[in-house]
Amino acid sequence: MFKRIISSLCIGAMISSLAVPVQAEETDTVNIYWNDVHQHIDGFGAAITPHVVQHMDHNPEMLDFMFDTEKGFGFSIARYQVLADEEVLGTMGNHMDQDGTLHWDRDPYQVRAIKRAQEYGAKILATPWSPPSWMKDNNSLYYGGSLLPEYYDDYAKYLTEYVKGYKEQHGIDISVLSVQNEPNANPHWASCIWSGDQFHTFVKDYLAPAFKEAGLDTEIMLNDTANFRWPAEDFPYLEDRETRDEIDIISGHSYWNLYERFSRAKELLKPMWQTETSDVDTADDPSMEYGISWATEVHVLMTVPEVNAFLFWYMMHRYANSEALVTCLCADGVRINKRAWCFANYSRFIRPGYWRIGADESPYADTFITAYKDEESGKCVAVCINDSTETHQTDFNLNGFSAERVTGYRTSETENLDNIGDFAVNGSNVKLELAPRSVTTFVFDGCETEIAERHIEAETGSGKIGNAQNCDNEDLSGGMGVNNISAKDNGVYFDHVPLSEGVAVRYTSVNNADCEYNVYVNDSLVNTVTFQSTLSATAASADVQITAQIPENATVKITAKDDCDGIIIDYIELQETAEAEGLTLLTSSAAANYSWAADAIETVNYDGIMTVSEGDEGLLITRGDFAHSLIKAIGAETAWTANFLDATDGTSYYSSLGIGKATGILPTSENNMFYPTKYLKRRDMFVITANALKYKGKSAKAGYTGEFSDWSELTTEEQEAAVLLMENEIIAGSDGKLNPDGYVNNAAAATVLSKLTQ
Repeated sequence: MFKRIISSLCIGAMISSLAVPVQAEETDTVNIYWNDVHQHIDGFGAAITPHVVQHMDHNPEMLDFMFDTEKGFGFSIARYQVLADEEVLGTMGNHMDQDGTLHWDRDPYQVRAIKRAQEYGAKILATPWSPPSWMKDNNSLYYGGSLLPEYYDDYAKYLTEYVKGYKEQHGIDISVLSVQNEPNANPHWASCIWSGDQFHTFVKDYLAPAFKEAGLDTEIMLNDTANFRWPAEDFPYLEDRETRDEIDIISGHSYWNLYERFSRAKELLKPMWQTETSDVDTADDPSMEYGISWATEVHVLMTVPEVNAFLFWYMMHRYANSEALVTCLCADGVRINKRAWCFANYSRFIRPGYWRIGADESPYADTFITAYKDEESGKCVAVCINDSTETHQTDFNLNGFSAERVTGYRTSETENLDNIGDFAVNGSNVKLELAPRSVTTFVFDGCETEIAERHIEAETGSGKIGNAQNCDNEDLSGGMGVNNISAKDNGVYFDHVPLSEGVAVRYTSVNNADCEYNVYVNDSLVNTVTFQSTLSATAASADVQITAQIPENATVKITAKDDCDGIIIDYIELQETAEAEGLTLLTSSAAANYSWAADAIETVNYDGIMTVSEGDEGLLITRGDFAHSLIKAIGAETAWTANFLDATDGTSYYSSLGIGKATGILPTSENNMFYPTKYLKRRDMFVITANALKYKGKSAKAGYTGEFSDWSELTTEEQEAAVLLMENEIIAGSDGKLNPDGYVNNAAAATVLSKLTQ
């Protein structure tokens, strides 16, 4: 399975693996953005199954090593198997006989290991591979089969008693219960097939009520499929509000490199855990090159589907393939592979409760960076993968915060999370070195946030907590990226809000009824406001003024009061106070006017290039949807075999991305990513659209210098693209600006695409 990553991401490294490292001459910059907040981190870990425990019994120090945050891997999640009536290591794992008798002494191996993991503070994830055989239609643990409906109640009670019993009998707090491991697989080992409808019925009518009656606070996890390709029909339980409120985590395994973001789960703020991955097709490989490929795997999972937790498969095993992090050599001890140390560059330092924040993810070829923060401890962690043979001398710019010091920990051919020393931070800048073929974790201590003076932003779609932002844009129109706010416990959150008398919200309703929302300041209810329906009226969007005395550096939360299909927020402005001067207020509550795009929208709708409905003109367009419409607009066709790494088969834009990549219309990044689910910026639209014109045989004239105040903000490539677009009367700018970092809405996209058809 893992050959896929090597072929798609590390081929350059393989070719150059025999080259002598060369010192890079240039010094480049990496930006870390404290206020660009993405997903919450729940933890990292791996599985402790009975076989893993057996190998640890021969090497007892390894159990502590897995969870030790000073010298070991620092795992914060331990996954183990809820045994049924399978004989494991000479004991019967069944905890419930057919007559209902419960047994608590038949799993001593896992119990011992899990208790030790819990002592280190790790979350405990319990996962059944199969219900007891007598509850299934094939009367067997193996080869799939399904839970018989007449045993739904018995199985729910069994799982409830299991969670209670492990607490009462063994002192183990099961943090999360996954209902089924890989419910879409029927292998020769313990397994059980579940459909989305079966999950829906079982959780809603049996398991959730049983947990409530027993007073359990164990979280319920669903899915755990063998990959991240999730058909919508597998998730009926998310469309039933009563059921989805009982489901705490959506999970999947990242085998076969399928990193599809399940957008509905993200909209509902459901955490997504990657709970198992390994490599059964590659011989046990202890090398640094292979370790880097696994670090890259973690990077991709953190930045594409944006998982909240990442778990490897076996902690330890004696297999000859690469299914385990640590290889048990039996009488000869253990071999801690480089893939384990590279994984520990994440797991030891990024603790539960951290948030992933924005960073320049690939500043050089074969270099990948993610960053994380914890405001309570004042720490920021940056994990930097350098898969090249060059040393990168890098300026790290800390945007929105400063730090007192930074310490580096490096894994390389000769180092295993070695402390490479402390480095002085000059306020918000520090020069750091990324060594060749290495994974380095930099821990910034003493971080202090720079409180913004004007604007605030937030995003709900990825469970993001917004922060006050320093921003030169006067209105942030369309640039907020805030998705639906819905369900009783969801909402938009802001912290470090400057002093003001309230906020003004530009929004669009997504249902046909008014929605009431509660406004909290520092967790105290201060106001209830009504967001009126806009989709059923001629207005496409509206404003609502929220009045509340907001003290400096406050936390503000806006949540739905009752069940509601939600609103889409375009932008939010602080309301001016006597003490806070210079804030830009919304000047009008009139509906946005898109009459200037009416003809273009009619054209693209008629030609089947886009579908823009009334009221959707101001919605932002994603990179994937724009690319799909662009390829249709110019009629580009070609045979292709390779697509972007994050292009997912089954999406509407999948083939268009393949065509765009093959024709050169869509630029290919060093990491072979296109980020189709991200919103499209104007600067990227310039380049992509200009490439389409070149595909049609157009070329730009030389000598244009630009007459826009923000011309210097464009790269040379973007300037050349803008020239070509202006010469063909596709863009013209506004108020002496091209606004390259502004986002593109449906109206603007339709205008550009309609001109391409002329």
